[in-house]
Amino acid sequence: MTQYSCFSHEMGIAALGQELTAYGYALYDLDGDEIYLLALLPQAEMSAFEEKCRKYGQYCSQFKQSRYDFGMKARTIKLRKQMPRERMEWPDDGIIYITRGFAGYFAYGEWRPDNVDEWQGTFVVDLRMTPLQLVKLKMKRIHSFIYSEELDFYAALYSTSWGEMPIGGKNPLEAEKWPRMCDLSVEGRYEFRWCGRYLCLGDVHSAIVHTMTERGVRYVSRIMLPEGMKYAPSFSTDGKGTLYIIMGEYSRSRIIRYDDKGNYTMMPFSMSDYDTFRDGSIPVPNTTHILLLRQYTARGNSGIWLESGLLDLDMATQRCRIAPLHTGDGSFNLREFHKEWVLVESDLNGNRTDYARLWNRKTNEVMRLRPGVLGDELFKSLHALPDGTIIVNTLDDVGDVLCRAEDFWNFLCTTSRPRKMGYWLNYPNPYPDTDYELPPLSEDTSLMLAPPFTESSSVHSPAKKTRPAGNNKDGSTEITDTRGSEGIEITEGLLKINGRQVSLPLSYTAMVHIFGKERIIFTHRTMQDDKGKTVQYDKRGFLVWDNAGVSAVRNEENAYNISAIYLWVTENKESVRNLPAPTGVFCGEIVVEGIRWNRRSGMAIRSGELEIMTSASEGYMEITFANSRNRKYTWQHYRDAMVENMQAAFMERNRLVNKSFGQQPEEAFTSAETCGTFLSHVVRALEAGYSMGRSVRYLKTSLLLPLTEAAIKCSEYGSVKASDMLSVYSGCVLLGYEKLNMKRFCETMAKKGIRDFVFDTLIRCCVPDWEVTEYTVFPKIKKWISSQVESGSITEAKAALKNISCISENILITDALITSTLKI
Repeated sequence: MTQYSCFSHEMGIAALGQELTAYGYALYDLDGDEIYLLALLPQAEMSAFEEKCRKYGQYCSQFKQSRYDFGMKARTIKLRKQMPRERMEWPDDGIIYITRGFAGYFAYGEWRPDNVDEWQGTFVVDLRMTPLQLVKLKMKRIHSFIYSEELDFYAALYSTSWGEMPIGGKNPLEAEKWPRMCDLSVEGRYEFRWCGRYLCLGDVHSAIVHTMTERGVRYVSRIMLPEGMKYAPSFSTDGKGTLYIIMGEYSRSRIIRYDDKGNYTMMPFSMSDYDTFRDGSIPVPNTTHILLLRQYTARGNSGIWLESGLLDLDMATQRCRIAPLHTGDGSFNLREFHKEWVLVESDLNGNRTDYARLWNRKTNEVMRLRPGVLGDELFKSLHALPDGTIIVNTLDDVGDVLCRAEDFWNFLCTTSRPRKMGYWLNYPNPYPDTDYELPPLSEDTSLMLAPPFTESSSVHSPAKKTRPAGNNKDGSTEITDTRGSEGIEITEGLLKINGRQVSLPLSYTAMVHIFGKERIIFTHRTMQDDKGKTVQYDKRGFLVWDNAGVSAVRNEENAYNISAIYLWVTENKESVRNLPAPTGVFCGEIVVEGIRWNRRSGMAIRSGELEIMTSASEGYMEITFANSRNRKYTWQHYRDAMVENMQAAFMERNRLVNKSFGQQPEEAFTSAETCGTFLSHVVRALEAGYSMGRSVRYLKTSLLLPLTEAAIKCSEYGSVKASDMLSVYSGCVLLGYEKLNMKRFCETMAKKGIRDFVFDTLIRCCVPDWEVTEYTVFPKIKKWISSQVESGSITEAKAALKNISCISENILITDALITSTLKI
């Protein structure tokens, strides 16, 4: 049953019940709650038992898997790929060993004879030596070894009658000879860790800071804490080496700033809620920032909930931001792992969440150590030796296990899809005022692949004298000097809002920084179906800043990005085209490429990736953040075409589903016409969506299934246009249709006689062994394919395609042909 260890308790016990039926037994649940009261009976007694339960009103439900009959074995689940690792065997001396932690090249723990219940002492082992050669310390009260790679220095705690005292040295195997670091001690609950060059130790009464060098202690400071602390203090440094101490209060703990001279001051703010450094923290190099784990309040259409995240806190300015982690339930620890890698490690959460996640601070890559990759062993900890060797600590049926991982990084790459850290969500207010609810990160992993949001520093242009401006023919005014403090300025694709230059794509949180709290409005369009029922479609989320006279529409793929903003410049206005209008008016100047808009004339212009369009009659300027693949038409034009054709396609599909076509000639004609219209709308929607720059993931999720379904139905009820099938196969190539599904689809179409040299060339991009026919209705494209196979030049290939008039302006087809022909 180990194959079910990574799934829920309910799935596991249902599988157990199903497996028991194969041996003639039935497993019953008599409780119905999470804690089960179970009964195991032979098959012959099942009927009598169930009848008795019904008679006395006893809850009774047999555990078994759905769609599996009594007597069948449980469904077999394929185990995940196992991590290759070399087991480091403990000495075969009748002693039980358990690892308590790691420090540098060493592990430490406790030992006891097999016939004794209490641990007898401490051991230290050098992990570079195999087989393991343990050193049992005579003084069993040495524990909690920690290592500073910066100083190449080890420290540990030594239990005395006065409490825990720190000792330190270079070789943990000689820990019994280490001197005391100072004569101070702590008692009860304590915190002990390295923070840069500081060795920190604290309890509810005081915080002890050892300023260290490679040779040992430079000096020691003791900070007495106020009475009534609930917990030991926690410690961390920022990227510039400044030490911060969080007092152990129940919540909103105060912060002490400690400098290199032994002086300390109280920070002007406290931690938010229950935030501490106790679960680990990471300094951001060369900055005053610290990374730590925390939960934040997220909101969405379905309500408000808590998300786990990685908080980036600037200790100097109190500005903060958070990146969603989606680690799942349970407790986790954050620490630096190896070089640029950061480890978020599960704290004995079992097999229900990832064992660990590793984040590369330079590349922003995230890799997962997933449940099940260690077989039936229980994950304990992950450790990287200073030379990069990875040690995995687990528990099995016998006891503690130490393994040396083999090809660790490549294994992580092959067992989970590559990911990136999600968007950093900027809190609009300084820390600790983080009660502001941030929008939730979608479960769509495409958001995790997006680059983190970075905002440029505010740029305020110095005041300059304004020279007399001349009027242009269209009524706009050309200027050479602007104050740039209030309004919109667009120059060569760069956008400034109220004097602040912002990064593109424009972020939801950047708009909140500039305009403050927003009002959220959801809109949709409507149409009537064949039964007269109103159907809603094109649902969008808008943000409205009434006082500023600004509204914005959220990106449908990423709620943290803005697709377009609208500047409303007239008093008497109404919401148009499902665009909600703010109550206020935008009063700032609007300057586009040095031209000041006079709010009356029309304008349609591109600046970099920005598309600017004005509607003087409706009283607004629209600024669209376009990332189109095809710039023949505007981003908004492509979007409208995609939305309208997508909805029309769904309406045609519903007609096919709800109407059973007969064999009469007129009915066959109607069905063929409906299928042809269905396919035509899906193709037009795909072409528009691809041209406007929609992601492959979005298009594949929304349109790939309707695309192939429409093609199959169209072939069943009538003929299929060759031009439509060219777009269908092009879409399959660019959207990454899986090989098996692609082969099934193409075989279905081939049975209907739909074959062509160009189609087969596209198919071979997904199904390499597909046979190519010589027949074609696209002789010019066939000639291009034959001439480009040997060339391999993308530039020449694109230039040649422009000469084929039937496809030259269809970027979906041209990109697919280049991809399949040149294998890029």
